[in-house]
Amino acid sequence: MNAQPLPQPNSYSFTAPTPWRKSMGHVLLGMALCTLTLRFLWLDYLLPAIGMVLSLWGFRALRRENNWFQGCFVLAVLKISVTVPILIGNTTVLPEMLRDTPIPFALTVLGTLLPLAEAFCLWRALCAAQCAVNRPPHARAAALLTLWYAFLIILALMQASSLLLVGGFFVIYFVLLHRVKRLVTELGTAGYAVCPAPVRVSDGQIALALSAVLVLGGGLGYLFGGSVPMDWHAMETSDEHAEIRAHLLELGFPEAVLNDLTPEDLAACDGALRVAVHTAEYPARLNQSPYMDSHDEYTVKELRLTGVGVQLPGERERWMIFHHFAWLVDPAFYGVESLHILPAYYTGGWNPDGKPTGQVLYDRDGRTFAAPYYALDHQTTHAQDFFGSVRTAPSIFASFSLPKQSARCRGYVAYPIAETVNIPTIVYSSLNYTHQRGWIQYPVVADPAQRGSYWNQNSLFLTIQNILRFYSTESGIDVLS
Repeated sequence: MNAQPLPQPNSYSFTAPTPWRKSMGHVLLGMALCTLTLRFLWLDYLLPAIGMVLSLWGFRALRRENNWFQGCFVLAVLKISVTVPILIGNTTVLPEMLRDTPIPFALTVLGTLLPLAEAFCLWRALCAAQCAVNRPPHARAAALLTLWYAFLIILALMQASSLLLVGGFFVIYFVLLHRVKRLVTELGTAGYAVCPAPVRVSDGQIALALSAVLVLGGGLGYLFGGSVPMDWHAMETSDEHAEIRAHLLELGFPEAVLNDLTPEDLAACDGALRVAVHTAEYPARLNQSPYMDSHDEYTVKELRLTGVGVQLPGERERWMIFHHFAWLVDPAFYGVESLHILPAYYTGGWNPDGKPTGQVLYDRDGRTFAAPYYALDHQTTHAQDFFGSVRTAPSIFASFSLPKQSARCRGYVAYPIAETVNIPTIVYSSLNYTHQRGWIQYPVVADPAQRGSYWNQNSLFLTIQNILRFYSTESGIDVLS
């Protein structure tokens, strides 16, 4: 804390900012950028990061003025220390792997409370600065700014989404920032001046060092952290369930799919009555649509999707549904592949009769390796239609990664269903395979439920759909293309 007489006006004092105004200018601009949310061109990450650096610059110069400014500086360092690992972690699948741990919640709480604590310390620091120039220590604008951050937390907990409410709230925020800026100017006019704390590292060097850490960490994240861990093991040939296998082949079960089934899924088809099959091949390269129009015929098709229904014995009509994918070429795998299945019980008439199962496979050096999916489970998705109504739908999601040096990459998901009513009902099961066609995405999205459907052929992700539809009668099975 250092109060000095007001300097005599001269040309220099009106053209160059004082250290006090310059430091507080960095602080206020940094706070504004940290609060501003623009969700395009990654500005929701870039602007807060720049804002934190500016706040660090400002509080770094003021940290010896009083204990409250020192507290602001410590909080600014803590914010950057938390944010930098998060920004680097967003180039990996680590956030997805930590999703069910307490860490995301702890980081959310910390990220919410730190700005509030920083605003409180700034208010008390400005009150101390007013005392230094014999002014009443109130700093009302800074006090209201602290309350604004407290109300922001309340609105977030209430999940307020009114555009008018949120817009008005941010107008108040920038009005309060302007009032704090006026207070800073008044303090400077009243004679408050600072001597910036001596430093060995300049502000520019700090910014360059942080940028280097982000670029290097992000590059390493994209290179080594973009894939989920898989429990690969070499498959051994076995004659187990040979009779079941031969019977399925006789019914028309595709041999290429049958070869990839686990012994448990093969055994589940014991006593099969009938088989329904639908298979199709699709292009999956960049700038190639997975669908053909009446004028174009794509000659190169890289992905084969096959749907198989196996009718099982029992008093009720029961089916085992298989969705199988097989890459016909090496498409280059950049991260996490995902499957989204709308099961037959999505449309009614059927109930789930067990849990989904399956595995992923690839070949290397004449051997076949298999692994369970990284994630394979039921989830309930919510979608809002044009009229604002929210529909819930049962879904099966699966995610996995494949090695860079692999061939004949393939896999499947199977699930059993049973009829709910004793009348013929169409079986409608849809597979959406989402393929990642490049590295550049930020943040990395590994959860298939958050990816949605990417039908745009120029997108980083491409979703290809295959639908198994068939109608079962006493006379046979009618597969609908």
